[in-house]
Amino acid sequence: MGGKPSKKLVPNRPLPKPMVPVAQKAVPKREVKMVPPDGGWGWMVVLGACLTFFFFPAVTVAFGVMFRDRLVEMGANSTSFTLIGNALSTVWSFTALLAAPLSELFGHRKITMTGGLLAFLAMILSAFSTNLFTFGLAYSVIGGIAGCLCTFNGFTIIPLYFSKRKGFANGLVSSSSAMGKIAMAPLVQLLLDTYGYKWACLVIAALSLHSCVSGMLFQPPRWHQVPEPEDSDCEIIDMEETISSTSRDESHYERLRSRSVRGGGEEEEEENVIFDKPTASPSVPPVRRQKSEDEVVLFTREAGQEHAQPKTVVERHLSVESTLSWAGSLDMMPPVGHKVFDDDGDAGNGSCCDDFVVVKVFRMLNYSMLKDPKFHLVAWPNALCIMGYLNSMYALPGYITSLHYTDIMAAFAISVFSATEVVCRLGFAALSDYGWFPVEKAYVFGIALSAVAMTALTLVPTYEWILFWVAMNGIALSLTSVLLIHLMIRYLGQENYAQVIGFCSILNGLTLITGGLIVGAAHDHFASYKCVFYILTIYIGCGAVIWIAWGGYEFMKSRARSVSVRPTIE
Repeated sequence: MGGKPSKKLVPNRPLPKPMVPVAQKAVPKREVKMVPPDGGWGWMVVLGACLTFFFFPAVTVAFGVMFRDRLVEMGANSTSFTLIGNALSTVWSFTALLAAPLSELFGHRKITMTGGLLAFLAMILSAFSTNLFTFGLAYSVIGGIAGCLCTFNGFTIIPLYFSKRKGFANGLVSSSSAMGKIAMAPLVQLLLDTYGYKWACLVIAALSLHSCVSGMLFQPPRWHQVPEPEDSDCEIIDMEETISSTSRDESHYERLRSRSVRGGGEEEEEENVIFDKPTASPSVPPVRRQKSEDEVVLFTREAGQEHAQPKTVVERHLSVESTLSWAGSLDMMPPVGHKVFDDDGDAGNGSCCDDFVVVKVFRMLNYSMLKDPKFHLVAWPNALCIMGYLNSMYALPGYITSLHYTDIMAAFAISVFSATEVVCRLGFAALSDYGWFPVEKAYVFGIALSAVAMTALTLVPTYEWILFWVAMNGIALSLTSVLLIHLMIRYLGQENYAQVIGFCSILNGLTLITGGLIVGAAHDHFASYKCVFYILTIYIGCGAVIWIAWGGYEFMKSRARSVSVRPTIE
């Protein structure tokens, strides 16, 4: 009498007003397509690739300048000379087949940095080699593996960062390779004249470590992908739906809060209320009949018990939201049994050999690509062009010096070729991104022009005309190098680009080793560099014939489709 009113027990604490809106059920989730950023960190990736391609011509293209005299001291003839040079390209090409799966398993960074360390080791061993066998093992085998691992990702990662500007980005990388040829050939000759063979090799070995810096810039492309621009409107609509649904949910919480007090009256003060159980989430108790004022509720029936009352739609909705809100406060758990590649459901049922990296790499290759005629259309002319390009660079210094010109003039001819490539590769790459540019016709024209330049090079009498046709060959090979990426993606798809390069490299290696042996044997037999360029002309001309034949086939097929079938008159 006259004291404090007695406290009552109520089923649960009133639902608090949520601090943050939870509207998982109100907004339908829409899948957003992620695309390359076409810039951003992609330009840093281009910078890293340019570093590698700038310094690596000192090991490859300057082979004739750097190692010619050293191999002659070891007793090498023309066949041995070309065999060692083409063996590096062959090992390089065969390694490229495995480079795409290795990059998928271990990442672009690790593979590129490993290549830089192997390139450093190859040049150190080449500096101290005393016979042809050890030199070939160090330069051709280790150097070939290193060259592939260093440069492979520089090209294959470009389509992952660029979509509309991939031609221009690829042109920048190709131009850096040409700039390396301009700088490295005279630099190698200067190092040889100043420090001698061993110290020149050591300096080039140190420059090869720039590939490790390039690898550090090759971040995973998924880190920088952006939503497709066409999905921006959908995102705005979803946000509006989220706001409206959040407002509706807040009104639901207000109504349930007012209903939580017994009798539907005004909310009582919290000091006069004792709650019979704690609540970690704003779950709604089942709807029960109204109790009298003298009735005390100590327990509530859970949903999992017998004779539980079915939940209403609102109660089920809030129960799901409570569970999601609680789960959203926990850290994301990593998926169990995550694998880097899919082996068609054979995991766990295979042999112990399935865990080896080599087995995984070979199982990740798409061998059905070899049955596609379009693959051979792209691969064989490219292999013939590369064989002609590399062997012409190997033979050009010897051809110029055989005409009684100096070594500096021979190195300058390579620089002229590379300077032409710098300008033309960047220009052609920028033009290739436009829809009106005839990619296929320009590619075929480049192959044919290269064959003409190879022949004309041997027919001119003066050094100035030699430089002119060397520059024309640079223009021609610039077309073939920068337009190849468009043809690969157009005929075989962007998703297969890395593996297309790998399989194309196999054909490149086979063509290089066989063509190099033929070229070296012809030079030893005829003792003339002119026959070497004639053979290279035949090889490159065959590549042009393949594309011309394909163009004729497509033209005849289109004409046959355009002819209408006339109905026969009885």
